[in-house]
Amino acid sequence: IQIYKSWQGYMTKPDENENFQTYYVNEIPYQEGITYFWTIDYFLKDKKELTYKEVTTYEKPTSWNDSEGVIVTKGGRVATRIRTVPNDGRVFNAWTLDENDPKGNIKVEVFIDEKLVRDFQFTTTSNP
Repeated sequence: IQIYKSWQGYMTKPDENENFQTYYVNEIPYQEGITYFWTIDYFLKDKKELTYKEVTTYEKPTSWNDSEGVIVTKGGRVATRIRTVPNDGRVFNAWTLDENDPKGNIKVEVFIDEKLVRDFQFTTTSNP
């Protein structure tokens, strides 16, 4: 696999017209409803699908609402998800903060073929 580029950030809650703002940063305002995300553009030859593993680690425990394929360990601090997606040159994921998520650092590691391809670092801040 060849990684071309990657980025991360957050999106604000939609306004009354369903518009939102996107920011490409690693500091996320600690507000319920803020969505943070990561994206990787890649090239993988001769495969119809790509399987990746995503490991998300919080400093403190949290609850995980989306249990689809998620294995939660370390007392609620770590969630691991394995997904198989079409090989279209981009993988991404996003989560929405809620009242159960602790402030602090969030680390997301993305593995392809058991190899770490990107490590995303987020920090939730008090500033909106």
